[in-house]
Amino acid sequence: MNYIASFSGGKDSTAMVLRLMEERRPLDHVVFFDTQLEFGAVYSVVDKVRRIVEDAGIRFTTLRNKDSVWMDMLARPTRSGKYGYGWCGGKCRWITRFKQQEIGRFLKSVGGASST
Repeated sequence: MNYIASFSGGKDSTAMVLRLMEERRPLDHVVFFDTQLEFGAVYSVVDKVRRIVEDAGIRFTTLRNKDSVWMDMLARPTRSGKYGYGWCGGKCRWITRFKQQEIGRFLKSVGGASST
């Protein structure tokens, strides 16, 4: 069985990963989905946690959507006939859907369950 943590670089997932390591819980892999729209502070945390995780011998993988997030946000033709999905937030959660899809593909590739 693979133990995989989905890590966003935010305070909650950072605390979760560090606590799992501190308590010596099983952790084989940490996965970060890069939306390409994160604040610089988030990327700074991700880099620090990546070093800590890898120094402990745990694999760290960064996933990205196959297409540019800017294409999806501003230019991709949608079913409604408009172009782009617009800014995320509130009820507009299209980046969350892409994140779940990519993490699901990753889990299948390593023999894990799919994410929902």
